[in-house]
Amino acid sequence: MHGLDSEIQRSLTSSQQEMLEIVQELIYGSRIIYNFQKERFFMRFSVKQRLVCWLSYALVWLLQSTWRMRFINPELRDAVKAQQSTGVICYACWHHSTLTSMLSVARRRFAVLVSKSFDGDVIAFVNRKFGVSSARGSSSRSGKEGFSELLTFMDQGYEVGFTVDGPRGPRHKVKAGVIALASRTGVPILPTASCGVRTWTFQKSWDKFRLPKLFTDVLVIYGPPIFVGSGLDEAEFKLYQEQLESALMKLESELEHRIAARQSPARVAQAKLS
Repeated sequence: MHGLDSEIQRSLTSSQQEMLEIVQELIYGSRIIYNFQKERFFMRFSVKQRLVCWLSYALVWLLQSTWRMRFINPELRDAVKAQQSTGVICYACWHHSTLTSMLSVARRRFAVLVSKSFDGDVIAFVNRKFGVSSARGSSSRSGKEGFSELLTFMDQGYEVGFTVDGPRGPRHKVKAGVIALASRTGVPILPTASCGVRTWTFQKSWDKFRLPKLFTDVLVIYGPPIFVGSGLDEAEFKLYQEQLESALMKLESELEHRIAARQSPARVAQAKLS
């Protein structure tokens, strides 16, 4: 199957291509990535690693099938997209909302930056199952390669996303990548926050990762776009980082208030029953 002629591959329907990928993943431990009309086979996994990938996907699929995505102000996002001739914008969020942010853009022409580690392999696998592409690299390793892949995705009309304090923190501190990309391309940054109304918070993880509980609403909110100038000096670069940090923290505060408002009636009703 690894020698399958590219002409035959191009003749397959999308469902047939997906079936071919699943068979190869289960039998050979490899994946097909269709990247800008160029087929590449990579990421040869061990049986244990493949099992981790599939179990992770199964868990996310099970959880998200019970969630209800609630977009607070999608008109703001749509207006920003409409102002761009290519329709491309760059979403920015904190690392603790990686999962809900990814699911909010599922099955769209969307690419995210994912580290070149096995954790990144798992994330990329799950992303692909939900129709989200991955550029492999990070701020600490293979960063230039990942940055280049994101630019290529954008040239193809993909929107892109950054977890701006990832992959390892410090928490709630914007790193340079998203500002550099926006400065180079002129694409606006759209601050984004998302959270379940009822959620588990992993207090021991560096980012205090948030996982919505079963059968809860997931709120998604956007902030005003940030347009980054070109040819920035160090001081200007830092100002944009601080501006994005402030915008994201403001969205987090807004989400907290909205979640508290939703929870209050339920708590009152529970108190009356007791």
